Amino acid sequence: MRKVILYSILLLSINTYAQVKQPSLRNGLPLPASGEYLRKSHNPHVREMHNIALLPSQKNYSRQKQTKALSLIPIYDDVYMWTRDIPGKKWVYDTRAINLVYDVNSNLLSSVDQTWNGTGWVNDQQVTYTYTGNNLTDELWQKWNGTIWVNDYKYTTTYTADNLISLELGQLWNGSAWVNDYQSLYAYDVNKNRIKFTQQMWNGSSWDNSYQEASTYNTDKNVTVKLFQFWSGSDWTDGYRDNYSYDSGKKLIGILEESFTMDVWENYSKSSLTYDTNNNLTNELMQDWNGSGWDNYSNSIYAYDERNNLKTRTDQLWDGASWVQSSLNANTFDINNFMLSETNRNWTNSILINGDSTYYNIHTVITSINELNTETLSLFPNPGYGKFTIKSNNPIGNVEIYNMSGERVYSDTKNKQQNTLDIDLRNSSKGVYLLKVSVGNRIINRKVIIK
Repeated sequence: MRKVILYSILLLSINTYAQVKQPSLRNGLPLPASGEYLRKSHNPHVREMHNIALLPSQKNYSRQKQTKALSLIPIYDDVYMWTRDIPGKKWVYDTRAINLVYDVNSNLLSSVDQTWNGTGWVNDQQVTYTYTGNNLTDELWQKWNGTIWVNDYKYTTTYTADNLISLELGQLWNGSAWVNDYQSLYAYDVNKNRIKFTQQMWNGSSWDNSYQEASTYNTDKNVTVKLFQFWSGSDWTDGYRDNYSYDSGKKLIGILEESFTMDVWENYSKSSLTYDTNNNLTNELMQDWNGSGWDNYSNSIYAYDERNNLKTRTDQLWDGASWVQSSLNANTFDINNFMLSETNRNWTNSILINGDSTYYNIHTVITSINELNTETLSLFPNPGYGKFTIKSNNPIGNVEIYNMSGERVYSDTKNKQQNTLDIDLRNSSKGVYLLKVSVGNRIINRKVIIK
C-alpha cells in the first residue's frame, strides 16, 4: 500500500451520518468508502469515492457555492503523521505533506509527501491535480528517485452532465509511456443514485472484467441491497450481498451480510446500529453466523463532543466471555468543527502493539462566488535573480518561502501589514521556491524562480 497523507484528508469529509450509511464490514473487499485512514493504493476499491476535491469541506464545494453566499472552509498548510514507538513509548515522525498549493477556488493543485529517515525529511512522492470547474479530472503521481521526480501513476476521471463520476482510468508509467492498469465504470438511476460500479483490469490488449457492485434503493434514496459479484472468466458470479434496514426516521439500523455458497445465500454476519437523540451513531454491534445462531464478534462505541463532533471511537472484540478493547481513535476539532488531530491506538491481548497520530495544520478562509477573485497579488521580477517585490491590493501579513525539499528559507511573521514588501534571496541557490503569503484571511501561494 502506498503511503500518502493527503488522501486521509478526504476521509475527514465524510460526516457521521455518511459513516453510518456505509459502516465498514469485514468483507473480502473493502466497501466503497473513501479508503482506509492514511493509505492510498492503486486499488480502485480504495479510491472509487474520490470525488470533486480532497478537503473535508470541499467534497461538495461546488454545490455549496450555489446555495450559500459565504462559506467558511479549511485550507491545509501541512499535515504531519507520527507513529507510536512501542519499545520507547514515544511518538516519532513518520510522514508529512507539505508545499500544498491551491487555486483561487481553494482546490488543491499540488503537494509533496515526505518520509522521516531517522534524522531528516526525505522526498517520497508529489501529486499534481487538475480540475474542470471544481471536478477533479487528473491526478499525476510522481516518485522521488533521489535526484528528480519521475512519473509513477496517473488517474483520469470523467463526469456526466450532472457532475457524477462516469469513468476512472488508472495508468502506470513504464519508463517511457503510460500503460493502462484498471478502469472503473459507474452507472446511475434517474435519482442520481449509483446503481452499478464495475472494475476492469487491463490484460495488455483489452479490458477484462474483475469486480462489480449492483445497488438498489428505496423511495428515500437509501440503499437497500448491495450485491457484490466477481468475474469467472465468462460471466458474473455472486460473491456476497448486504441487506440494509432503516427505522421510521430513515436511519440505518441494521446490515445483514450474506455469502453465496453452493448456489445458496447463507448468513455471514450482521451489524446492529443505535443512535442518540441527536441522531449520532453511538454503537455498532457486529455478530457472526455460526451455522445455527449469532456469535458476538466486535463492538464499536462512539462518543461526541457538545457540537456533535466524533470525539472517540472505541473498538472491542469478543473473547468468548467478555469484550476486550482492541483499538481507540480520538479526534480534536477547532471552533469551526474542522478536525485538527487524529490519534489511533491498537491492542492485542491488552498489550498496546502500535499507534499513529496525525495533525492537520490549517487556516480558514471565507469564500463566495464574488469574493474568490477579490484578492490580487503580484510578484516581480519573476523569474529573477533573488531580489523581488510582493505587491497586494490588501495589507500583507506573514510571508514564508520554502525550497522544493520543504525547507523554509525565508520567514517574516512581524505582520507589518503593508501593501508592498521587498524580499532579498540573492544568497539562495538557483531554482524553484514556494512563496506563501497571508493576505487578509487568505493564504496565497506563488512559485518563485531564481535564475
